[in-house]
Amino acid sequence: MNKKALIVLIVVIIIFTSFIEIKADAESELTTRLRENLIPLKTTEPRNGFEDLMPLKEILKDKKIIGMGEATHGTSEFFQMKHRMFKFLVEEMEYRVFGIEAEFGGAQIVNDYILSGKGSIQTCLDAMKFWTWNTQEVADMIEWMKEYNENKNNENKIRFYGFDMQSIDNSVNYVLDYLEKLGASNITQYRANLKDSSKVYYRPNKDSLKKFNLKIEKIHNDLIKNKDVYINNSSVEEYDLILQHMAAIDQWIDFVSNGSRFETRDYYMAENVKWILDYENKYYGNAKIMLWAHNGHIANSYFEIKNMGKNLKILYNEDYYSLGFDFYQGNFVAMPTTFYGTKVGSGLANFYISSSPIGSYGDEMNNTGIPTSFLDFKNAEKDKILLNFLSSKVHVNNIGATYFGKWHNVNPINKIVVRDTYDGMIFVKSTTEAKRAKPYISRVPDGKELLIQYYIFVAIIAIIVFVLLYTLYKKKKSTSNLTEKSSDKFYILDKYTEEKTDINIIEKLIIRINNYFNSISTFKYCVIVLFIMTILTITSIIMNSIDVFSRIYVDKGILAFLNLIFIILIGTGEIFLLYILPLNIIKALSKEKAIYLKHILIVSIIMALINSQHYFSSGILLYSFNILINIIYGLIYGYTYGLLYYKGKKPLITISIILVIYNILIMLGVVLISKI
Repeated sequence: MNKKALIVLIVVIIIFTSFIEIKADAESELTTRLRENLIPLKTTEPRNGFEDLMPLKEILKDKKIIGMGEATHGTSEFFQMKHRMFKFLVEEMEYRVFGIEAEFGGAQIVNDYILSGKGSIQTCLDAMKFWTWNTQEVADMIEWMKEYNENKNNENKIRFYGFDMQSIDNSVNYVLDYLEKLGASNITQYRANLKDSSKVYYRPNKDSLKKFNLKIEKIHNDLIKNKDVYINNSSVEEYDLILQHMAAIDQWIDFVSNGSRFETRDYYMAENVKWILDYENKYYGNAKIMLWAHNGHIANSYFEIKNMGKNLKILYNEDYYSLGFDFYQGNFVAMPTTFYGTKVGSGLANFYISSSPIGSYGDEMNNTGIPTSFLDFKNAEKDKILLNFLSSKVHVNNIGATYFGKWHNVNPINKIVVRDTYDGMIFVKSTTEAKRAKPYISRVPDGKELLIQYYIFVAIIAIIVFVLLYTLYKKKKSTSNLTEKSSDKFYILDKYTEEKTDINIIEKLIIRINNYFNSISTFKYCVIVLFIMTILTITSIIMNSIDVFSRIYVDKGILAFLNLIFIILIGTGEIFLLYILPLNIIKALSKEKAIYLKHILIVSIIMALINSQHYFSSGILLYSFNILINIIYGLIYGYTYGLLYYKGKKPLITISIILVIYNILIMLGVVLISKI
């Protein structure tokens, strides 16, 4: 090696090692500043005193509402910590009101239990409906509330509320029981009208919701008309509570009627929190409440969605404090699903995350060596290094009721600016899964194993079906092979039908449209197809609200490009496998010379129903628009394939190009909609 080359090499090594050292120093400085500003918490377990929590008094002293989140719906330490925090707020800061992400009516059953001992702990857990709260940790918290209320020295009792409205059967029962207790003249008719309401609750459709709403309106009118009578025979306090049950029922009707939108639900949850606080302040003098929900609900902002926390921040400003939760590694319980939301298995599963990504919030907190901690962002932002960290986009763990693997959690959408999202964060280094409360649930299966087994099973079935169908296709295909064009014109019905004179109006219209597409250039046709598909998808996004498509995310740089490629590859593969291959197989089996509309329609309907299977559980009629759009997409894919083939325009390549441009347009469209 000559002298010049050696000098260059030494300079490069010096610069490189200097860079590494500077980077390490910067990381070390952040760790040091975090450690200086963190409030270490000695434990998450509730019955361990409050000495370590005392610094929180100054931070939270002027708050009316504290929203306590969770990075997963199935983590024991998060639930324990929220129990411990509420215990601290009750015994040290005069909080007496608790609200949870559960139905208003069901939570009243819990409230009755902690105030009067009515029912049992399992009745309480079942009444809240969500599997997420059917845990030993939540049971322990409810039992502590009951113990606190039973103590005669505690004159101001704890009250338990639900601020959600995803289920209403308990609210309906409370209203009917109230009217019966007060001798309402129409109670027999009301009960008869609502005796089959369970069908509406679990399989709602537009028609049944409309009829149900009319029945509820009659009861509501009765309550308003006979207000003075009902108040005189009960109390203003009880009457107002019944009116809130009615409000929850109306909220549910609106929520379900409009496609169960996230924003609708969160708007009503914020309204219910306000009602609870006003009600408690009016009748019991309680002006503070702690909320229990997922991070996504309590956050000050949640991407472009107006969530509950954002609504509360608008209503209460600095009186609302959102406290997010994050972790570095550990187990949690969730419902295993596929990437598209299809449920895997029959119940819950136990998942494990080995570590959070480098540079993530959990990773940086883990570097401090403090296993459990609290960080108040307002105080931390006084330090420039911490302000820079809290103002940068970092990954946070964000897992709800379902989980389909690493990509569910580690993806661009889970990168947030934490200071804009929360007012503070509680960090737990290592977590364990929440313990099931029901005695018959002895073991929750391993989620990773369950998903691997599922994908292997699906892959084997897909291969077997593909081989069988392709073999059948090869044997049965007619002499007019798809590799040979039978005509320069694409006949959508068939040549014989299209040359007849006595055809009906619909057939004439179909033939005219088909003749037009045969006559125009391929470029013009592709532009028309792109326009139709883009308008349909954007309409669907608007109807379902942007939050339904929250996982369509456009990042910057190479990551955006890789995400786009990933989406396009999956979409293109699905279309070829689910639409084009079945079309060819049906053509071969029917011994037809070409692909006709009847073939395209059969495949479109079947594939649309398969792709829309996750709508069924919520009432298929509510999502008929989405299913119809899927059928239209299928018609477009099938027709385009047939037309381009008979035009000799390499259909597979052309369709791939259409899909690339379409996906780009949709991703840009989602960004534009989110800005409006």
